[in-house]
Order: sequence, then C-alpha cells, then structure tokens
Amino acid sequence: MGILVLQSYFIGVVFKITIIYCSYWAIMKVLLPFVKNDLWHDRLEFYLPAVRNVVFFLLFLEVVLNLGTKSPFLTLGVTTGLVIISWGYVKELFQGTVFKFQRGNIAGQRLKVKEFAGKILALNNTKLELETEKGEILQIPYSQIVGDVEIKPTSAKYLRSCVLILKTSQGEYAEFEKKIKAVIARIPFVVDSVKPKFEIVSQTSTELECKVVVFTNDEKFIPQIKSKLLNYKG
Repeated sequence: MGILVLQSYFIGVVFKITIIYCSYWAIMKVLLPFVKNDLWHDRLEFYLPAVRNVVFFLLFLEVVLNLGTKSPFLTLGVTTGLVIISWGYVKELFQGTVFKFQRGNIAGQRLKVKEFAGKILALNNTKLELETEKGEILQIPYSQIVGDVEIKPTSAKYLRSCVLILKTSQGEYAEFEKKIKAVIARIPFVVDSVKPKFEIVSQTSTELECKVVVFTNDEKFIPQIKSKLLNYKG
C-alpha cells in the first residue's frame, strides 16, 4: 500500500511539473505577444523565468517535506544525493534568481566585479553574460558577483544617439512633445537616465519640424526606436 501511495504521489508531482511548464510556455509563446506595451512586455519576459524558478523551488520543498513524513530515511538519502549531484547548478540558479529580483533588468549597464569589467549583455539562469572593453564575451557565475559587484548606469561615452525629424502643426507643439515623451517612455531600448532632447529646426505658418534625440545602449536598437517614433500617430 505504501508503494502505491508513493506512486500516486509521484504521478501527482509529474502532473504539477507538466502544468507549470505548459502554463509557462502558454504565457511566453501565446499570451505575451498580445502585450503591446513594450516596457511591460520586456519586464514580463525578464521576470517570468525567475518566477518559474521560484515555483519549481517551492514544489521541490513541498516534495521533500511530504516525503519526509512518509519515508524519512529514503527522503534524506535521495535529497542528499540530489543536492550533491546538482549543488553547483542549483546554487547558481538560486543566486541568479535572487540577483534578478534585487537588481532588475540591468542589461546594458556597466559592471565591475573583481578583475572583470564591461557591459552586461544578458542575465541568464546561472550566469551573467559580460562584454569586456576588449570585446571578449565572458560568462560569469552569479556566485562570483553576488555581494561583490559595482553596477553603474551606462556613461554618456558609451551611449548611442538616435536622431530623427518629426513634423507637427503650429500651436500643437506642447501637446506633441508631451505625447512623444510618453511614447519614448514606453520604449524599453531607450536609456531613461538621459532625458530626450527636442529642438525646433524649421517652421512655417502651418507646421514645424522638430529634431528629437534619444539615447540607447546599442546601435542595433536605433532602427526599432525610429520605427516606433515614425509610426507615432498624433
């Protein structure tokens, strides 16, 4: 009877794991594309994997606690074996999840930790991807940076400017600037620590042309920024 109970319990655990994976896949692949706000889209895309990891960790604790009440010695042996085998990965995964929740999405910012320094390219599950001043790509485990890291916003010399000319009607410039700033605030590729610049470059009796300058961390984002601003409908 005890074996049947354990079999039934493990089937339930497998079912829960399947539900978690299917729910995560459905949110990332089916629901997320419908989020039109770029800022919220990127936030969800960044934090959902971390939330998934937390859910799996809680499920693991539940399994250990439940099995502990049914078969303490078996649970202790299996848990100890799993911890020994996967300790390195689990430690980095846990510290990476904590780091993401504490720091947020800091891709594009400058990082200095021990002898490493450069621009953060990505925050993966167990390692942080860093591009050094020499162009080298490093994979740094989170255990090497937690508690011993200096993170700075990207300085002006590393920023790339996106410049474009937009037209608006005379007498509507104030409202135009307000709406353009709202559009810029929703673009995740724009560095929000540097304010966008507006300059009227020419005007007629009916309309004026305004030069808009925004800043981003990488040149590859400039076409996307221009596309969103040029498709702006006042």
